[in-house]
Amino acid sequence: MLMIVIFLLISFYYIISDLIPMYRKKQWKVFWIYTVIITLDLIMISLTAMGIPLPSPSLPVKKIIFSIFNI
Repeated sequence: MLMIVIFLLISFYYIISDLIPMYRKKQWKVFWIYTVIITLDLIMISLTAMGIPLPSPSLPVKKIIFSIFNI
């Protein structure tokens, strides 16, 4: 629970200092990308705090690297 509260406090500061100025300047692409990233982070932190294990991304990353470099 503490991890979620800390994340929300940091996100609140980030929203006030960065996202609101982006919204006012109408930088829509960056605004929506950052909003999606913050939302995904909140979901992952909530799942971790509830004890639900998240799969490791190392195997898909290895497959992508091997396919790019033909190893």
